[in-house]
Amino acid sequence: MKVLTAFLAVAFLVVTNPAASAQPSDAADISFWQSVENAKDPAELEAYLKAFPNGKFAPLARIRLNRLKSGAAPPPAQPSPAPAATADAKAVHECDRLVANPFDPQRVSAGLPPDKVESERAIAACRQAIAQQPDNPRFQYQLGRALEVAKNYAESLEWTHKAAAQKYPMALGSLGRVHHFGIGVVSKDLHKAADYFRQAAELGHAFAMTAFGQVIFELKDERRYGEAVEWYRKAAALGSAHALTGLGYVYANGFGVARDYGEAVKYFRQGVEKRDFWSMYHLARMQMYGQGVPRDLGEARKNLQMAAQAGHVPSMRSLGFALMNGSLGRNDYLEAMRWLRLASEKGDGEAAATVGFLYDRGLGVAQDFGEAVRWARIAADRNNAAGLYNLGLAYQTGRGVAKDESEAARLYRKASNASGNASANADYNLSLMYLNGTGVARDPAESTRLMRKAADAGHNMAQVAYGLRAEQGVGMATDLPEAIRRYRKAAEGGNFQAHFQLARVYERGIHVAKDPELGASHLFEAVKARAATGAAGDNSWMAQLKVSAEFMRAFQRKLKDAGHYRGALDGKLSPVVREAVDRLSAEFKKRHLGAADTGKKDFGVDTGTDFGSLN
Repeated sequence: MKVLTAFLAVAFLVVTNPAASAQPSDAADISFWQSVENAKDPAELEAYLKAFPNGKFAPLARIRLNRLKSGAAPPPAQPSPAPAATADAKAVHECDRLVANPFDPQRVSAGLPPDKVESERAIAACRQAIAQQPDNPRFQYQLGRALEVAKNYAESLEWTHKAAAQKYPMALGSLGRVHHFGIGVVSKDLHKAADYFRQAAELGHAFAMTAFGQVIFELKDERRYGEAVEWYRKAAALGSAHALTGLGYVYANGFGVARDYGEAVKYFRQGVEKRDFWSMYHLARMQMYGQGVPRDLGEARKNLQMAAQAGHVPSMRSLGFALMNGSLGRNDYLEAMRWLRLASEKGDGEAAATVGFLYDRGLGVAQDFGEAVRWARIAADRNNAAGLYNLGLAYQTGRGVAKDESEAARLYRKASNASGNASANADYNLSLMYLNGTGVARDPAESTRLMRKAADAGHNMAQVAYGLRAEQGVGMATDLPEAIRRYRKAAEGGNFQAHFQLARVYERGIHVAKDPELGASHLFEAVKARAATGAAGDNSWMAQLKVSAEFMRAFQRKLKDAGHYRGALDGKLSPVVREAVDRLSAEFKKRHLGAADTGKKDFGVDTGTDFGSLN
């Protein structure tokens, strides 16, 4: 649900990642500008210029400010969905100037992003304001915000609860946020987060409406998906660009509605019109792959660049990936490296890990294993699964760093607890280490547990390895149906080892009806899939191939139908058959030549085992 996570952190933010918020960011500049770009009060534009005198939108802010000062009408009163306030309560206090949230509908000043809040001054000012008006929920919330910026989480929570008790929408939303992400002294609790967001949403808070929907989807509570979508619709009706992005996302994925790429594109376009960077990101991806819209790589690049240039880190990363793997028409490793470095400078761990990948492979830069390790370490220090895995692989293989299998195992364990494909890669490698007793004490049971975990996460080689263990009873009871299920699953993912195993299963009739035709089909697919990995040209496995004449005749027919075999259907493994296999391999290798391996962020070292052939 990345599409929805980032804007919640901004909307209710005090600080979700204190370390990352230590210095001003483009995201803060953009968020502040979005909160004042339609301002009718010159003071709000002045507040933006004071916070960001050299900001991305400073020139436009000065133009609008001069226009307002030259004849602007008095600014309208601030909306106030909470209980009626007295004139004194609505007066602007130093507490408001120093720590008001720019996303708070009940603020009485422009507000500041968290990295612009001077916490000590703000805390003192808000304590003074509360001394004068002890029951003012706005001051209570703002004191809580200032205290969180100062990392005084316990007292921050106390004051936020006081404001929430008076149904102050932003305070309820803030409580939803801290429970959503598990911030400070609060443990992550999605059910509590949903409850707080719902309360704020019922008070008309648009951000809370979208936040509630996101949490419901994270809970995977399908019974409430429809309710979540309705809150998105209500927020969109209130003008929330984030809600439009959310609606696009639910239609693209079929969450609570029938999947409809056309509807998804419609909402993403509306979000783009409101300058929502997540909408730009998702519309670009749909244009890139032709989902709900004709494939248009030029428009896809334009939208990704527009969001990336405005400081949207996921778009920087995605643009880097697309340029790296040729999804925008050609591989441009130099430009990919530039965008990935920019994303990394903003704290993105995945981007840092991928920069390391480029150094390891020598793509766009001179190959440098030392630099690859340095970038992997940067990503690992950010607890990024790909960085942890890559660094572990470097220690396991001694590539760019002194070999240390114990350190490799430690890093794999850490990566195992993170999310993403690299986590499954780490589980797979760690499983082999436990099986062989390298870097860890040998433990077949733990090896099998980790292999199943990797397989359950969709790691194709792990599917095959776990299938073999189930078939042979290694570290578990023999389970032939489970073995065949795993082989089929991996074969669906294009794994050549899985096709080899299924060819063997059907040739011999292992827990399935013997079927030479189907077995030959899997062997044919195995040759193609193996060639797609770049392994074409080495078909020495053919020398050990021992199958029935009936199976070989079926395989010869497959080769003949593909235009590669001109010999007799005699059921013999002759040199002519081997030459046909070589031609088939060369065809598929050429077809996949130049395709970048973007599914992995590892260093490409095969640490697996040979699962055998049809012997």
